[in-house]
Amino acid sequence: MISLLPGIQNSSWYNYYFQVETSSIPAIILNTMNKDNFTDEDVFVHLSHRPTRILQGVISTNDSTKPSFKAIEREHHSSLGRLSRLPLEILHETLVHLDIQSLLCLSHVCAQSKAIVDSIPIFSKLATHASHIFTIFHQAKILNLHSISTLYEALQSDRCVSCGAHGPFLHVLLASRCCAICSMVNQSLWVTSLPLAMQAFALTKEQVGSLQVMWSIPGKYGIVGRISRQQSIRLVNVRAAKVLALGDMSMMDWDLLHPLDERNIPTADKLALLQWYRAAPLSGLRRDPCTINDVNVGGTDRFCEMGVVPFPTLVDGAVESGLWCRGCKMTYDKYIAGMDAVTLSRLIPKGCDDRRFLFRMTYKSWSKAELVKHAKICCSAAAVISEERSSVG
Repeated sequence: MISLLPGIQNSSWYNYYFQVETSSIPAIILNTMNKDNFTDEDVFVHLSHRPTRILQGVISTNDSTKPSFKAIEREHHSSLGRLSRLPLEILHETLVHLDIQSLLCLSHVCAQSKAIVDSIPIFSKLATHASHIFTIFHQAKILNLHSISTLYEALQSDRCVSCGAHGPFLHVLLASRCCAICSMVNQSLWVTSLPLAMQAFALTKEQVGSLQVMWSIPGKYGIVGRISRQQSIRLVNVRAAKVLALGDMSMMDWDLLHPLDERNIPTADKLALLQWYRAAPLSGLRRDPCTINDVNVGGTDRFCEMGVVPFPTLVDGAVESGLWCRGCKMTYDKYIAGMDAVTLSRLIPKGCDDRRFLFRMTYKSWSKAELVKHAKICCSAAAVISEERSSVG
């Protein structure tokens, strides 16, 4: 698992979102809100939602992803041998470092081994709260990739590895959380095919063999716009491919040794994509991804969101799956309908593209506690709650 990438916690935007310093919030936003107008329950019932356009753009977690491993018949004479002599606590501490495949194999040795595996506290919690991940890893052929302790660490976090904001998804190759926006704009989180990785980073077949590989799961993908991907292919992480290629060299020195041969790249779009792969950041974004101005920058992600899956959080005993704000959606709709320049100037951070910032805010997820704080500064929250109250009243 990759921890928060360097530079995130010290950035000003991180403090803005997670300390909610109202002194820096535009007056028009604060003046349109009155925290006494609605309760926390109003926020959860009327303001929050979980948009299907986002959740259906990643790896599916429908009924077909429920665990369905075939039972393996256990032989009555099989046993754990010397392992059975160890105290249960020692076994638990040791077995958490095994991957899912190894644990499943162990659980089928005998009835005792199954009881031991089932009694591992963190395995039990993963099976209870995120059982879909077992089948998804099985379909992606990565059951042996991550230890259950690594996956449990991800379950206990709710931060995006790229920007530090709320991350409702798990990147299955990295076993790290990410948010919807970073999965779109940060090419370090993208997955790509082996041929494209080899071409972008001048990798040999032997080098590619050392990368972690997943098989894509057929379906429709794309948080913004859908593409159908029915053929299962091998995918690798762009950042991992870049790290492997660079070794101990700087990007500048490596790029001089391995320039892209534009004569062998048939289209401008593919050239832009390969160049965008090479520009993948090795550290955190260090800024709110909503504020990134990347209009006409980079290539089109051909494998959008094929490496991420909805993943709940288990923090302080509470299970959450992430919430989105209807108020941000209303604000964006008002912008599309025509928002006056004065209001717009107070809503948009200086130097940001108006449309892109407001659009990406509709894709931003929150924990319950964060959404309650956000509702107090979201310029359309009160209007949404009022409308929703009226419609159910």
